[in-house]
Amino acid sequence: MDVWLDRSELRIGDSLTEKIDDGLANSFYVMVVSPSFIAKPWPRRELSGLMAKEELGRKVVLPVWHNVTKEQLLEYSPILADRLASNTTNGIDAVAKEIASVVLDPEHPTMPPDRRGLASRFVRLLNSGASAATLKQLLRA
Repeated sequence: MDVWLDRSELRIGDSLTEKIDDGLANSFYVMVVSPSFIAKPWPRRELSGLMAKEELGRKVVLPVWHNVTKEQLLEYSPILADRLASNTTNGIDAVAKEIASVVLDPEHPTMPPDRRGLASRFVRLLNSGASAATLKQLLRA
């Protein structure tokens, strides 16, 4: 998976809006919804843009709840509160598996054709409970 992380991508002098738009243009967006997320203005703008993008029929928002309740989310964004989400209370391994099952779905239109076979094998291994060593071996190959 390619990852866009603001701390690694942004440099002094960059246009914040332009860089974020570039990062969101062709990506899934794993949205870690936390008390900090709710308190800042930027995440609401990003959420609005991504929800507009989903109106075109493409799932891009993959929410992960971290130290938030459904009640807090209902107050912040009823639409986001309605979205099926992963939750860090289930453990990071479970969150990673849920994200990978969507992002690496070989049938998803964003999956490049040359990666579909590998993605399919990876998801099958994840779902079978394969060890980390087995998953790493596949990725190295």
